[in-house]
Amino acid sequence: MPDAFVSISEHAEEPRLLVVRARIQGDIERVFPEAQVMETPSEDYRYRASIYRERVAQVMSNRVHHVDYLSVSGSIEDPERWSTYVGVLTAMQEEQQRRMDRTLELEPKVVRHDLDA
Repeated sequence: MPDAFVSISEHAEEPRLLVVRARIQGDIERVFPEAQVMETPSEDYRYRASIYRERVAQVMSNRVHHVDYLSVSGSIEDPERWSTYVGVLTAMQEEQQRRMDRTLELEPKVVRHDLDA
């Protein structure tokens, strides 16, 4: 999302909950203003909140229904976030190219045989 980057996974103990995680302070609250965010400095994602699945589905659905941009990178207002997102987009573009190159290398070569030889 142009204003927040979150990771969502199942809750380890409560199936009705999901764990919403973020690396940037404020991202969870931007998407889920009512969330009680815990700071966990020793974890891979520093910020996390347990939120009911239904609420996560509702908010994410609402976000999707209100997409009003042609490009995520073109809709980011925060220059630091834009720079970070472009880094991610570049890494994914490079991975796409790497996989395409590998696929092309694995495709059988078609050899045309000259019947007159």
